[in-house]
Amino acid sequence: MAKITGKSGFRTHSLRHNGTMLELNNGTSLERLQSELGHSSVTTTEIYAGKLGSKRHQENFKVAIAAREYWAEQNKEMLRKLKVVV
Repeated sequence: MAKITGKSGFRTHSLRHNGTMLELNNGTSLERLQSELGHSSVTTTEIYAGKLGSKRHQENFKVAIAAREYWAEQNKEMLRKLKVVV
């Protein structure tokens, strides 16, 4: 992950937490997230969602968003060079 994010200690599983946070912030229900995440109980999803407020996850979220934006720009530039309309 360090090659992508530029930071060490960033786990791919953190993306799962960060994605869940985005879904919750966008109004997705815990029941739907339970289904998408494959949890057998909504209680597990609630525990999972409760961990999203930790400082480490917030920092990982910021890094992931910055990396996503960087690679989106890189991809747009590559498409411009290939003369693909974006």
